[in-house]
Amino acid sequence: MVDRGIHGLPPLVSSWELAVRYLSDQSFADNHARVEALIRRESAKNAFLSAVSNVGGLATLPVAIPLGAYASFAYQARLAAAVALVYGHDVRSERVRVLVGLSMAGRRAVDILKQLGVRFTTMLLERAAAQLSEKVLAEAASGVGVRVLAQGGARLPGLLAKSVPVASAVVCGAIDWRYCRSVGRVARDIFARQ
Repeated sequence: MVDRGIHGLPPLVSSWELAVRYLSDQSFADNHARVEALIRRESAKNAFLSAVSNVGGLATLPVAIPLGAYASFAYQARLAAAVALVYGHDVRSERVRVLVGLSMAGRRAVDILKQLGVRFTTMLLERAAAQLSEKVLAEAASGVGVRVLAQGGARLPGLLAKSVPVASAVVCGAIDWRYCRSVGRVARDIFARQ
């Protein structure tokens, strides 16, 4: 998988092309500033990809999970390799390839967090719906909410069903953003010191 990140996964450019873009941009004061910008941008792109792949809900889940994980892993490997290249390391060497892989060491823990995040999001939305129902019922008892129940009550299950995939996409995107940023920072710390 490290090779996919280094060589690129269409439509992603290779880590070499990515590093050259940042190295040729003279608006950065030094390589550290280049790497920080690289980490920020690639983390945001990874989060967007994760959010988009998780917005389909249960219908797309069997395809979204493996594709999203594969693409996310490729983004993160490419980021780590590009960081190595910006700091002047040769990603063709076995040593650097191993260090790129080591910079991604926490991936399994993040996958568990993603699963917990989806469960947590679903639980929060169910609680919110239960609280909303109690509020609506309280107003209905006072006579004010009867019209609200008649107009919007039938739409509540549909709104809840639509909000779960969106909330899941936000949570998964945030987790991938944070993890990709962490991978970039670990790669920065590894390759800047050598």
